[in-house]
This record gives sequence, C-alpha cells and structure tokens, in this order.
Amino acid sequence: MEINTKTLSIVLIALIILIVFVSTVVKSYRNHINNLYEVVERKIEEEAKKCFMEEKCEGTETTLGNLISLGYLDKQINPVTKEYVSEDLVITFDGKECITSIR
Repeated sequence: MEINTKTLSIVLIALIILIVFVSTVVKSYRNHINNLYEVVERKIEEEAKKCFMEEKCEGTETTLGNLISLGYLDKQINPVTKEYVSEDLVITFDGKECITSIR
C-alpha cells in the first residue's frame, strides 16, 4: 500500500494547523485565568495600601480577615474555584506597595 505525497501533505498540514490551534487555545486560557487572579489580587492590594496609608493597619503585614473587619473589603471570591478566599491570606506592605497572591 503506497501513500502518495498529496495525501501525506494534506495530513501534515492538518496536523500542523491542529497543533497551532490547540497551543493558541491553551495559551489564551492560561492568560485569561491569570487576568482573573490579577484583578482580585490588585483589588486586595489597593485596599490594603489604603489601610496602611490611613495607619489603621500596623506593621508590615495584615490579613484579608483584618481588612474585612475594618470595612475595607467584603469577602473575596476565588475567580476559578468560586470559593471564598481564606481570611488568613497575608498581605505584605513594603512602604510603597502591597504584595499578595491567592493562587
């Protein structure tokens, strides 16, 4: 059974298109998930920075639970799992900006 070059070329082109399509979809999905997390993290960090600037939060660290109890935030929802973010989440303040990660 011989495979002619025309059939082989069509199969190879289809395979290349499929690989490019799948890799593009995976990259777009990962980028979307990262953007969802970034929005929630940025919101938490901005409110934590307000708390530190108004000197209601002391030291260099605070927790999400502390920000909620002080009225800066409501409970935050993880955008992927749709569960509440733990109130034990630590937010670190270095004098200029706050840093946290919910991932």
